[in-house]
Amino acid sequence: MEFVLENYILRATAEGKIERFWKANQKKPDRWTEIKGAKNRQDGYLQITLHLTSGRRQVCIHRLVYYAYNQDWDIWRSGINNVIDHRDGITTNNKIGNLQNITQQQNNFNNHKAKGYTIRKETGKFEAKIGFNRKTINIGVYDTPEEARDAYLEKKATLHII
Repeated sequence: MEFVLENYILRATAEGKIERFWKANQKKPDRWTEIKGAKNRQDGYLQITLHLTSGRRQVCIHRLVYYAYNQDWDIWRSGINNVIDHRDGITTNNKIGNLQNITQQQNNFNNHKAKGYTIRKETGKFEAKIGFNRKTINIGVYDTPEEARDAYLEKKATLHII
């Protein structure tokens, strides 16, 4: 899917890659070349630097791929209602079918790494909690981490619905 972003002619491939169009010159004909990108150290997303007419910008490849197929979507606006999520949780899988526009809260629901419990030092028991609508909900206190985790996952299935 081809698109224009200021002074760049770009296209997103079916594999979720971004390519740039280069006009012919004396040495080379018209051609498309892949913009590889590099993994962001903080979150593992592939990102590239574009030297646009409006200035230099770093852009995540998944945002470019989503924009290629949804050009009415504002690629530059970030915030709680403009998050591009990887459905499978793999940050390098940028195929369009794997990307969806969701809210920040919905994206937080996708945190599969959350244990959902902490240990109470004074009692040695495991307290399960979950966040929802900017509030912390106490689920209960359990004897084992497995019980606390199971209670957390049960509550998560009812609250964190996308």
